[in-house]
Amino acid sequence: MEYSDFTLEKVSAVLGITTQEADLFPKLVPLSIPSCLNETLGKRTQLALISEKALYGIFLSLEQLYIVLQRSVVLLRCLLLMDLTHNT
Repeated sequence: MEYSDFTLEKVSAVLGITTQEADLFPKLVPLSIPSCLNETLGKRTQLALISEKALYGIFLSLEQLYIVLQRSVVLLRCLLLMDLTHNT
């Protein structure tokens, strides 16, 4: 089974675990965006305006980052749930 085939539903079914919604990090506060990030994104946006190829490259990079983050969240949820079930 490839990594891209893993979903929370499939892992839950295969491992026989159940999920429960919870506010795991209730004390988190929003952080301000660092100025260096704004500058970097601004430069990338300027490059994107120069050519369509650059814009497409940025789009693909952001899309890949989004997919990786989604999979990381699913994996993190599974790991947290497994840890919670082992600790009870």
